[in-house]
Amino acid sequence: MSDRFKVLVTGASGFVGENLIRRDEYDYVALSRRVMNFPRVDCLLADDLVAFDDWSGAFLGVDVVVHLAEKASSDKADSNNSLVHNNQRVIKAMFSAAITAGVKRFVYVSSAKVYGERAGAKAFSSLDELAPEDEYARSKVASEETLLSVAQGADVDVVIIRPPLIYGPGVKNNFRLLYRLARLPLPLPFASVTNRRDMVSVYNVCDFIECSIKAPRGLAGVFNISDGQSYSLSSILTTMRHSVRRESWLFPFPVGVIAFLLTLLLGARARAQLLGDFEVDISEALDVLAWRPRYDLASTLGDMDL
Repeated sequence: MSDRFKVLVTGASGFVGENLIRRDEYDYVALSRRVMNFPRVDCLLADDLVAFDDWSGAFLGVDVVVHLAEKASSDKADSNNSLVHNNQRVIKAMFSAAITAGVKRFVYVSSAKVYGERAGAKAFSSLDELAPEDEYARSKVASEETLLSVAQGADVDVVIIRPPLIYGPGVKNNFRLLYRLARLPLPLPFASVTNRRDMVSVYNVCDFIECSIKAPRGLAGVFNISDGQSYSLSSILTTMRHSVRRESWLFPFPVGVIAFLLTLLLGARARAQLLGDFEVDISEALDVLAWRPRYDLASTLGDMDL
């Protein structure tokens, strides 16, 4: 593949998508909900990919597709309009059209949530059994399976990326709430929480996507990625407080009591996400693509306005 790729990015106006195309590394076709005013970007507006019907036109001259856009919640009023069903429809229609158009590589950003929410005895590898626990994770598994099924026998490289929690400029999930908690001028009772949880800077995600785009033909597989280090709740809060020039101001408190209170207030899943372990094995990403995570929590927080 040449160095002048034309890359179609779905969900280009989203958190990861906008951080990716801001880099101005390639000629992009941005499929998004709003106009993207960046150099070397052609914008196609699509408010709902389920209803989008011009895939053949979208893929003209495209070398690589980076698929980021998927519904994150289902339409509760229509049992046939499930998250799994909708995302499968989109990925099947899109990938079939991409193959017909001669696209050479399809990069799909899935999620490490496909392994489940509970820590294993070791870091999850891409070969481990999948155990999705919510509709979003089940949708990711179904999309991966659909993608691999349609790809059989086709002359196209399929790269599936499974990141854990992604954070960075533009993040809108619970990470933002945690950062606001860290900024409170109050002592917090989390010094004893020394769990091991993987996350990944959006900058590292974009680096890996770019490695996937420019790799020689024949690249295919499933890759876990992360920052290459695990974080505890106490270390996350400490780093967040240091980013605003504040002492960590954490004090020890029985973890069992914290777990009970979090379960009572936020539920068992939120407790597991805050206090539990969750690690992914990124050795394949390191070995196959010679990619290295260049950013960590401290360096990424400097660019964030939360």
